[in-house]
Amino acid sequence: MDARASVRHWGLGLALLLFWTAAVAVSLYWDRQRMEEAVLEQARRQAEAALDTQAAVRHFVTRVGGIYVDAARGVAPNPHLAHLPERDVRTPTGRHLTLVNSSYLIRLIDEIGTSGPAIHVRTTALHPLSPLNRPDAWERMALARLHDGRREWGEVVSGPQGRWWREVRARIATQACLACHKRQGVRPGQMLGALSVRVPLAPLRATLAPQWHALLTGHLAFWSLGCLGILWTLRQLHRWRLERVHMQQDLERELANERALSEILTESLSKRPFEARIARILEITTHAPVADLDPKGAVFLMDEQQQALRLVAQSGLPPPLLESCAQVPLGRCLCGRAALTREVIFAGCVDARHETRYTGMQEHGHYCVPIQHGRRLLGVFTLYVAHGHQRNPSEERFLQTVADILGNLIDRHLAYQALQQQAFHDALTGLPNRALFMDRARQHLEEECKRRPVLSAVLFLDLDGFKEVNDRLGHEAGDRLLVEAGQRITGCVRGTDTVARLGGDEFIVLLREIGTPEVAQRIADQIHQVLARPFRLDGRTVQVSASIGIAFNARRPVSPDTLVRQADTAMYQAKTTGKHRTVLFTEPSEASGGRS
Repeated sequence: MDARASVRHWGLGLALLLFWTAAVAVSLYWDRQRMEEAVLEQARRQAEAALDTQAAVRHFVTRVGGIYVDAARGVAPNPHLAHLPERDVRTPTGRHLTLVNSSYLIRLIDEIGTSGPAIHVRTTALHPLSPLNRPDAWERMALARLHDGRREWGEVVSGPQGRWWREVRARIATQACLACHKRQGVRPGQMLGALSVRVPLAPLRATLAPQWHALLTGHLAFWSLGCLGILWTLRQLHRWRLERVHMQQDLERELANERALSEILTESLSKRPFEARIARILEITTHAPVADLDPKGAVFLMDEQQQALRLVAQSGLPPPLLESCAQVPLGRCLCGRAALTREVIFAGCVDARHETRYTGMQEHGHYCVPIQHGRRLLGVFTLYVAHGHQRNPSEERFLQTVADILGNLIDRHLAYQALQQQAFHDALTGLPNRALFMDRARQHLEEECKRRPVLSAVLFLDLDGFKEVNDRLGHEAGDRLLVEAGQRITGCVRGTDTVARLGGDEFIVLLREIGTPEVAQRIADQIHQVLARPFRLDGRTVQVSASIGIAFNARRPVSPDTLVRQADTAMYQAKTTGKHRTVLFTEPSEASGGRS
């Protein structure tokens, strides 16, 4: 999964968590508001009950004209009722009774019956008889609303002592009220003032505290479960997404590997030179997405005669390795071990098995894969991996498939070489045969010489005395003589020249671009010298010589058949005029010449 997809995934998870938190918070806030409304509703009910009770008391007192109470009980006579002639009376027993009106009674009840944060009820008015009933700031505002036509008014009020529900209810004057309020000019039906009540909200909230704690605990538990569910879901989605991404990556890697294998197979079947195809296959493999491969590696072919691996292709190897790994004996280092055991050798680091070391070598690992065809070991190819890389079965299968393709390619190449050897080389000496010689001669004498005129020559050789050796020592000895004679002749020419055996004891040499005829004569002299040295055959020493004929192309395109026929004619002249001689071909009109 790329970074942006991961950010989007966890960003969505964070958004879900925030949304869930907001939803639970809204639910908690809504429930809190409902509880607050319940508290206010309870406060309103208590206020209504208190107002109803005090209104009933007021109505009763007003209806009966007042209540007399014993002044000796701590109730002072109301100075605002002094104008009434019967405010104070004495009983026959001598008790002092004083008249108490409704407002005074309500205040006395509130003062005597309540203390602390309880419900308080009193009467108030903008112009009260008693200064004690003067309104406070909130009551003044409420009375103003009642004067606007309302009969009741209430709201939540905050103060130093907490929050309260405060409510007022209008007091309407009746005929009975005039006894006390006549001097104020009040008429029946007018508003005298109001009953004011305040209910503390803290005790009501305290009664709902357990319910609130249970609600808060439930919401927190519900929120926690929801968060856990979201996180678990996100983790599962993340895991499923990773699995899907890994599956997609595996499919893409498999597809890329299939494309790489297809390209490798196509390259193995191409008509490019063998070593170029090996190098290209190595390059494709080192850049395949199958593993954490470095662009370094090498392909070795098995040299059965030396019992060693020979480096034929490499990619990115440092110069010290090119020299030390040009030829690796079986069992040495990782590649030699893979060839010896014929098993894949893996190393995640440079360990004790890595016998080839050099200054400045960096940490790395290896896959060394044997290349086989059937039971035949054909070589080994090695690939570099990053230090600490872990062995992986899937990438090992890929590399084994590459090894199988290389095995088929090398086997076909070896089979082709064997066919080429049989078709174009002499079975006894390993030298080119007549067909290969004529093909090379044709390319040079007819095609190359047409582009640029150069002097070239053909030498035709016949061994003198070979028949006697063959008859005296046998064909096996004669064959060994022919093999060594071919090697001696080959040692006298350059790498660009061609030495071939035509059959029997006849050899032929193509000398390219010799510059002057003397060069051909000098090479012929060298051949005479090396063939004159004794041959050791079955403990016996024998000697042979050679008759050599030379023909030149005269710096112009000429048929190889013509030049071979001319050289053969010159050789025949050399043999008939004394053997162990060299004769240059001349046209019939020219005088024949020779060189001993």
